[in-house]
Amino acid sequence: MRLLKSWLTGQRLDSGYLRAAHYFGDGWPINCWSTMNRKQARIDFRQMRIDGFNAVILVVPYRGFQVSQFPITYEPYYFELLDQLIREARRARLWVILRIGYAHHICDQAPLVSGELTRRQLTDSGYEAPWRDYLEKLRKSLEPHSNVRHLFLCWEEFWHGFMWMTRVPEPQRHELAELSGYAAFLGVDNAVIPQESEPDFADFHRFANQRLRDIYTRCREVLPELGFEFRVDKDPLHSVDGSVSWLSNDSLLDSDALRLSY
Repeated sequence: MRLLKSWLTGQRLDSGYLRAAHYFGDGWPINCWSTMNRKQARIDFRQMRIDGFNAVILVVPYRGFQVSQFPITYEPYYFELLDQLIREARRARLWVILRIGYAHHICDQAPLVSGELTRRQLTDSGYEAPWRDYLEKLRKSLEPHSNVRHLFLCWEEFWHGFMWMTRVPEPQRHELAELSGYAAFLGVDNAVIPQESEPDFADFHRFANQRLRDIYTRCREVLPELGFEFRVDKDPLHSVDGSVSWLSNDSLLDSDALRLSY
């Protein structure tokens, strides 16, 4: 009887294989937190369960949840809404999977657009503390919820920042080589970040993958259970003779990380 009551009141969750779907309410990824509401989520989550899903995936933007880095300021409404959505998922007998640090969000309050914030994270060590604070605040906000099954960080949140560095004028690429740590990675003075069409792009590609691993490793200092969505496709490398080879990305095979791909 206790087991039946637990099931009927929505306290029992499936174990084993997860069947999950992303949820954006009536919006889409970059505006969903401005359009979602608890009442509609309650209806939608119940329907997801009826349709055979036992988990829901939510993106948790960095920009928007943290609206300012100096001083560190948050949007409390989004954290309240996240709490409500996780509780509604529990009532619908759904696990929750969170993609944290999502890079894009339409937000009037945040002074930096999504791309600029990512670029600052990659080139200014002062942005490490606000990012870590975001991770800490998120960790504390999730402590009451036993149905949060997985958290993961995705390579996509930072890759566009790396590629931006290869597409700006050469004087700026020279400056970014110092600011990003690329010059130190090479161990040379007067380094310049190569363009994607140049053979030296292979060095920058290795650097970007190493930085991604470093970022993920530091995130796990705050969120030890954090998984990583690694990149499965490859990037072209153009040689001086016109031939093209392909550069693989770090799949973290030597790590104990929860590895995800798509």
